Amino acid sequence: MKLYKISDYESDKIISTIKEKPFVILFGSAISFYKPTSLITGKDFTNEIFNLLFPKTIFQSNNKLEKLLKEYFNYVPFEHLLERCPNQEKIKMIIKNHFFVDQFNILHKTLADNFLNGSISNLITTNYDLCLDTLLGSPYTLHPSTKIRYI
Repeated sequence: MKLYKISDYESDKIISTIKEKPFVILFGSAISFYKPTSLITGKDFTNEIFNLLFPKTIFQSNNKLEKLLKEYFNYVPFEHLLERCPNQEKIKMIIKNHFFVDQFNILHKTLADNFLNGSISNLITTNYDLCLDTLLGSPYTLHPSTKIRYI
């Protein structure tokens, strides 16, 4: 990654290109961490699952073992934990109950506004909340090139 000073000629060229050609934004659950949305991230969820599966008492003060196991566990994606849950109906209910939030924050609003006016061509997210759904379902006039598709 290369950093540019805003006053540099290269920066002006990059900003000009961004303004001319819409771009793709990829973002994760951390966007919903900020108020008023205030949701935990997938990483926080994974940490809580670790604590449930491996209470401190099983390590018997073996900090090295705990640290090693946690290090490996941190490689497990949040979505994989959900897929491996033995009771899929229960996990669906937990996700729906916890993430049924539509109180968007300024980041959601900024992304949605720029998507709707065509400055951003695509929004790709792993989010489970309803913040973007709320904003994109609002009575906005879509830019002619905008297509909304949920996967």
